[in-house]
Amino acid sequence: MIGIYEKENPNTIWDDGAPWEAKHELFEPHLVRIEQWLNVAIERMPILANVGVKRIFHGAIPDTPDGNMLLGPAPGLKNYWCCCGTQMGIGWGPGAGKYLAQWMVQGAAEISMREFDPRRYGAFADREYVLEKSKEDYVLHRVVPFPGLNRLVGRPVKALLRSLDVLHDFYVPEFRAKMDIIPGMITYFWLTPTRTRKFDILCFELCGVGHYAMRGSVVVEEKSAFEAWLKEQPTFAQSLAAARTNAEGSVDLVLNKAPTESDKRGSTQEILTR
Repeated sequence: MIGIYEKENPNTIWDDGAPWEAKHELFEPHLVRIEQWLNVAIERMPILANVGVKRIFHGAIPDTPDGNMLLGPAPGLKNYWCCCGTQMGIGWGPGAGKYLAQWMVQGAAEISMREFDPRRYGAFADREYVLEKSKEDYVLHRVVPFPGLNRLVGRPVKALLRSLDVLHDFYVPEFRAKMDIIPGMITYFWLTPTRTRKFDILCFELCGVGHYAMRGSVVVEEKSAFEAWLKEQPTFAQSLAAARTNAEGSVDLVLNKAPTESDKRGSTQEILTR
């Protein structure tokens, strides 16, 4: 028996919740999707190439944003307990049943259940967060976590906005948000990048005769690429000095997808306008 865990672009099902009538639902085989990982299995065990595929089971597997099952009292409900969300029900079943029974009967288990408590997630864990983080955890399944491993998906970023001349308004249509950029002040907003790409920045404030040409870009990229870019950038003081001799310019911002070690809530980047 071979169990394939895809290492990229996992497919999801029932994103709005599994239907009540679903029990042991099986889907049509999709060997093309797992072909490259199936070939790896055959390379490691050449005998598989000779015996061939006898039977295919293609069904759903549950996952959670952090990979740990939901075991304990359901948030906001009385006498309603969860025991679900585990990728390996056969392996986790005996222990989960034992400690859940202790919790229900005695009021606490003999070990800490904090990592499994369904109430461990806060308001930040909306539907999009749950989907993206669960997919990330799925592709990391069976991967040995090395020190400093960054799980980048769903990390918030704080963007600081400063103007070097007049009032501007930072606007990126895809972000569905805009914010005034005011001389002498630092304004900001939070966002959570979910994919790497380049976005266009528009100025949404009539800032002068050159308003029509106020354009820039936001680049969302991986942390390593961002750190390399950051080392080449001037400081705010250097930018301010340069602005004294250049009255017109553009807006550029690069956002990384992960927070620094010193700021677990999110990374802070600056947008400078000229």
